[in-house]
Amino acid sequence: MSNTLHIFGDSFSAGVGVDIEQGTPPHVPKTYKSYSQFAFYKNIKGYKVVNHAVAGASNELISVSLMKALPTIKKGDMVVVGLTEWARVSVPLKKNKKHITLDLNLTGGFFLEHIQEKRLDYIEHLKKETGITKEQINVAFKFYELLTFPQKYADLKRDYYVGAVTQFGNHLYNLGVKFYMWDYTLWELFENMSTWSDGEYPDGHWSPNGHRSFLGLLLWGIHTNTTYLNASVYKSNKKQVIRYMLEIGLDQYIQKPSSRLHI
Repeated sequence: MSNTLHIFGDSFSAGVGVDIEQGTPPHVPKTYKSYSQFAFYKNIKGYKVVNHAVAGASNELISVSLMKALPTIKKGDMVVVGLTEWARVSVPLKKNKKHITLDLNLTGGFFLEHIQEKRLDYIEHLKKETGITKEQINVAFKFYELLTFPQKYADLKRDYYVGAVTQFGNHLYNLGVKFYMWDYTLWELFENMSTWSDGEYPDGHWSPNGHRSFLGLLLWGIHTNTTYLNASVYKSNKKQVIRYMLEIGLDQYIQKPSSRLHI
């Protein structure tokens, strides 16, 4: 029986932007269907993949998904947890007949849209589907803001979640499971879809090259037993990571489609 690679996290771990099968919404151009193969979790050899990641998930939801999956994680498996921005808040609002919960996931982008750009389409959808009021949503955003500013509050949340998930990792390690964790500070360091497509496909998630760069960092972490990867670790070891990527053949740049995109 083959070992399993368990992926936990938010949209970056779910492959949004690249992986049509896993996390990419239906508006993605058909031109990109052939690029799903470059999602980082599809290129760690020797494992079948179970992806538990959910777009928009907070660290609370990520931790809960890890707890729920514990009975399925066996000796010899690998677990990779991608922690999201520290201030994200998830508010469960409604559960349907299939026991799938509709959450109000407060992300940085959603916060900016709501506060600065007044783009309220999703809020109107939530109000219609769940009965939540505008006042309740505003209170939730105030809570998000409290956890974000000043920085010391975000740092406290960081230490809280990193400490909690690290304990999960120690437990799994003692069971013979390989465990690696990374966080959202890596998002902006690798190429995104907007840059790759020269603005034709505006999406801030990783392009195939972004996934390949992260894959190189993750494989370097596995090779060096560096179990927590973030921007500081990457910047401090960038030369070694790039050298390792050259050694294992991850140095080739993936070109974008030559034809103009059609959605």
